[in-house]
Amino acid sequence: MTQHDAVERSAAIVLEHIRDLPAAFCHGTFGPSTWEWQSQSQALSFTGFGRSQIMAAVIDLARPTLLWAMQPNLRDWFFKGYCRALSESEVLILGHMSVLAAGEDLLDAIHLRDRESIAAAAASLRQAVDQSETALGNASMAPADVRDRCS
Repeated sequence: MTQHDAVERSAAIVLEHIRDLPAAFCHGTFGPSTWEWQSQSQALSFTGFGRSQIMAAVIDLARPTLLWAMQPNLRDWFFKGYCRALSESEVLILGHMSVLAAGEDLLDAIHLRDRESIAAAAASLRQAVDQSETALGNASMAPADVRDRCS
């Protein structure tokens, strides 16, 4: 399957299931490019709230999911703060959201005409497509004890 086909397929699946997903006030472009680590306080702060709005909560997981396959500890820490497991619908759609987010990031990089950003975004899109075709759902689910740690 080409990347073009994967983006079209992901868009169709997201549109088909979007109404089944829990809504929340979301960052909109949540991911590493909007994270700032505060070394003195050992805290993570967020920037870039220009696209924040009420939408499917899982949208804000689309970019971080690409990191979880390589760094499962990030997934564990994320869900420790998120305090809920993903619904079946969210797990089904998450890989497809990652494909669309990576495509959006590539388009933004092209508009910036920054070769390094384009290369990074293209690599993310390839990774998202590969993961959406494999077992991304299993890698993206919250640890079983997520509710125990949030009580």
